[in-house]
This record gives sequence, C-alpha cells and structure tokens, in this order.
Amino acid sequence: QMQTPAIVVSGVSSGVGKTTVAVGLMRALRDAGLRVQPFKVGPDFLDPMQHDAACGVPSVNLDGWMLGRAACLESYAAACTASHADIAVVEGVMGLHDGLDGASDVGSTAQMAKWLGVPVVLVLDAWCLSRSAAAMVLGYSLFDPDVLLGGVVFNKVGAASHSEWLRQGMLSHEGTAKIRILGSLPTNSRIHVAERHLGLHRPTHDDSSGEVADRLSTLSLLIQSSIDLDALLDLARAQAATATAHRKAHMLPVPPRNITPSKGHTLHDTPRIRIGVAHDAAFCFYYADNLRLLEAAGAVLVMFSPLHDAQLPCVDALIIGGGYPELYAETLSKNTSMRASVCQFSAQGKLIWAECGGLMYLSRSLLVLPEHTGAGENQGASSNALQHTATTATHCNTLQ
Repeated sequence: QMQTPAIVVSGVSSGVGKTTVAVGLMRALRDAGLRVQPFKVGPDFLDPMQHDAACGVPSVNLDGWMLGRAACLESYAAACTASHADIAVVEGVMGLHDGLDGASDVGSTAQMAKWLGVPVVLVLDAWCLSRSAAAMVLGYSLFDPDVLLGGVVFNKVGAASHSEWLRQGMLSHEGTAKIRILGSLPTNSRIHVAERHLGLHRPTHDDSSGEVADRLSTLSLLIQSSIDLDALLDLARAQAATATAHRKAHMLPVPPRNITPSKGHTLHDTPRIRIGVAHDAAFCFYYADNLRLLEAAGAVLVMFSPLHDAQLPCVDALIIGGGYPELYAETLSKNTSMRASVCQFSAQGKLIWAECGGLMYLSRSLLVLPEHTGAGENQGASSNALQHTATTATHCNTLQ
C-alpha cells in the first residue's frame, strides 16, 4: 500500500473550514466506494474523531515535531497498509505554514506535505473576498516552492456570481491561472459542528447517532455537488508514484521488536501483558498509533468504562487517558465500586498511566465549576449538582 494516492487538505489559517472540507472529502470518497485512510497533522484528539466517523477506520496523527520524519513515514505506511486504503486524506493543522515557530516549517502542514511528497488542496474562506482570493493563493504558491499546491477550494461562497468572480480572479494572473479550482462550497448550517473549550464536539458522544449520520450525509452530498472529485483523484493518482519513491528514499528500516521470554517460559508460551484502557464518553483522548504500538509489542488491550463498569477487568496495568471527566463528574463519583477497584489496583503496586482527564480522575476530589459543565450536556443535572465536589478515584492518594 506504499503507492496509495493521497492529498493534504490545508487552510490559509485556522477557522476557514479546513476540517469541514477534509471530513466532507473523506465521507464523499467513502460513499463513492473507496477505502479512505484519514490522517491528522499535529497533536489533536477531536478532529480525528470526526475522521473516524466519516471513514470508519481510526485516524492516525502525524506530528513532525514530536515524531520526526522517519517515524511519521512509518506510521503513514503502516496505517495505509492496515486499512488497505485506496486513498489517504491528510488534514493539516492551523495555516499551511504554521508550526513550531515563525522561522521554520517544523511541525507545520507544509513540512508534512513535503515529507509525504503529496499535493496540497488549499482551503480559503471566500465569504468577504473576490479577486483578493487569487492574491492569497499566489502568495501561498510562491512562499515555499517545494510544497506542491495542487488545487484550491473556496469555502463560504455566495451566489453563482461570487463563484465566477473568484474564478476570474484566479485566471487574471499567470501565477494562479494554472492552479486548479477544485470547487466552491456554499454556506450550509446543517453541516456545522458545535465547539466547546477544547475544540469540536465529539461525533460519538456529544451528538446522537442520527445527528451525526444526517450531518455526514448532508456534507457528503454537498461535497459531491460542489467539488470535482474526479479531478481531485486524478491529482492524487498522478503524484502517487513520485510520492512513493520520495518517501522510500527517506524511510528508515523498522527495527525488529525483540520480546524476551520470561524466566521459565519460551517465547511461544510467554503470557502476554494485559493492559486495561479506560474508554468511554469521559475518557476518549487516545492516539491510535500509541495503542497500535502497544499491541505490536505484545500487549493485549482490554477496554473498560469508568462510567459504566462496576469494577476493573483482570489486567496487569491501566491506561486512563484524557477526555471530559468534568462533564460526567457526578456519574464517575457515584460509581463507587469502580473507584474502589482502581484504589485497590493502585494499593497492590500495579502500574497506572494517567494523563490529563485521567489524572483528574485519580485525584482525591474534583471541583466542577459551572462554566466547565457543558451547559446542559452533563446528563441533565441541575446547576446545584454541577457545582458539587465529586470524589473520584479514591480517598487514598493513588499517585503515590
């Protein structure tokens, strides 16, 4: 699957509709019968959840600053191979050239597009633009000539005359006349995804399955009617062979993972480590590759729910990731049997890896303020209940 065609969807900045276009393309291509492998540039938990809902396979994060080139390329190849992808769609982060600092492309979407060797589809919010949009596209096409700008999508376009003015602007300069306009998207309130303090709503927890299905269906139809998918696929396929050779030239061989049998065992009968992973509406911030690598190293991952399960499964270690425990503080607090089970697990000296919301869950108490309750999302609890102090993990310090 190394020759999987791919595109990178980037924006001129945050807030221009990059995620809407990326998720819409993912769903429209899936609806066309293609196996789509989604990716997200940089550290992000919420956008990949939208990808998962659209594609039906886990989205993989490609973080150039954290992982480096070789690891990103290995993750990319592994995900495309595992999903037997017909096409990969990579959603960028912030604006195309925004990254670690202003002096380099480290951590940026541009860096990742160059590492992968695939074309960029640039998204612009054209609501208040006409010919000026072409000037912006020209700047992005010239700023880094090593970035392959394959086409543009104009978002929030008004009447047909607005779309025509944008097209005329692109044709009015030789530097932009050769850049393909892949489509113009009109404004549609039915595809809007609500936001909260950490980003977009989660498709599988904050909205009903019917709402998610309706929004994705509407978005897919909008993309199909507004964007030239055949041209986009031609763009990705035309670059696939060159991109493959480019990546192969910079990939490092994956070192073998040597698993040493425990004393008295052979490799064949060595028991596999079982790791419990908290996974529910309260704890859902995980990177797919972290879990994949644990399984590749021989671990058995056992999912459990601090919200709904009465006690821990039979495991050797725990991972409690981030999420929104503050939205479910009352339910977590009332699940005393699970809290006691976690406390006993800790008292036995077993390993617990907790981060962000997971670390909050292991605290003695959690004071939930009204502004962090989600305004009605916390299971319909009253405002008084939302301000309670929710004792979470234990009355002992599980972090010791």
